[in-house]
Amino acid sequence: MEVGEYPAVDALSSALAGLTFGGWVVCRSDLSGPWGVSLPGGRLGAAHIVLSGRCYVTMEGSGAQVELNKNELVFLPADRIHKVTDAPDTEAVPASQIAGLQITDSFAVSLSLGGGGARTRLLTISFSTGSDLHTQIFAGLPELIKLSLKSVSNQAHLRATLQAIEAEMAAAHPGYLAILRRLAEIFFVQLMRAVSLSDVTERGWLFALSDPRLKKALGLMHSQFAQPWRLADLARACGMSRTSFCDRFAEVVGVPPMTYLNRVRMSEATQRLKSPGARIATVAEEVGYASAASFSRAYREIVGSPPSEVARSPAVEPSLPNMVSF
Repeated sequence: MEVGEYPAVDALSSALAGLTFGGWVVCRSDLSGPWGVSLPGGRLGAAHIVLSGRCYVTMEGSGAQVELNKNELVFLPADRIHKVTDAPDTEAVPASQIAGLQITDSFAVSLSLGGGGARTRLLTISFSTGSDLHTQIFAGLPELIKLSLKSVSNQAHLRATLQAIEAEMAAAHPGYLAILRRLAEIFFVQLMRAVSLSDVTERGWLFALSDPRLKKALGLMHSQFAQPWRLADLARACGMSRTSFCDRFAEVVGVPPMTYLNRVRMSEATQRLKSPGARIATVAEEVGYASAASFSRAYREIVGSPPSEVARSPAVEPSLPNMVSF
């Protein structure tokens, strides 16, 4: 039997390992026309998947709109205020006005809504996070990304995850909330992979993963962030000159390489500072700084507040309320 070889550096896995999913939402909706819901946004990202029927997703402000049919989904990287309706001109009811729907940090809910006309079955999955690293990961992406489950590179895996989510929602056996949370996170990672392999953009972090040279640098920055990397070291690892690497990285990712590396370090440091009993000197060493003083200066410059404020803030675990059906 041959032992398969795997890439030494997986930038996507390394980056997403640094994301802490603080809250999550899974909503299964059985809808009949006319219907429309306005969603407040404000989370890490959201996805609407049409299991049957049809819907329209429209962004507030820009007015950007997509039509979704069966086996199609839309991903909203920034999860801004938007509405989901059965037709482009249907009036949407704010989610806060739907009786029985109490949105919390982490919940699963089944929703029935509409006037008895054409039916649509919709699955909505979204996340919130305590890390700001997602702003860099989502940089360069459009506000609406439409994908077909029939054409994405990992369609079989995505379908299997969505089917498992539906099954857990329907059965609600003991432990289903814990399982849903993990399935939702798996879906998120699979979705990021699908977006990175698509042609939705020509710049940004996820697009950089399709560049065999840049993705190596990104993988090293995320998996070995504590190393004393110099620009020349990263360029050499990518087989590029220092200048060409720096120019290409800034063009595609949106910031210079060392700026990005420092943001990765501070994001990682923030998560470690939130751990009970965390010491600033220890965290400073773990993320690659020779002293607590130099780390604190850099942290304040990049994050905008001293690390002591984060270390003093108690970590809050999200609650997992029961499913609400109505």
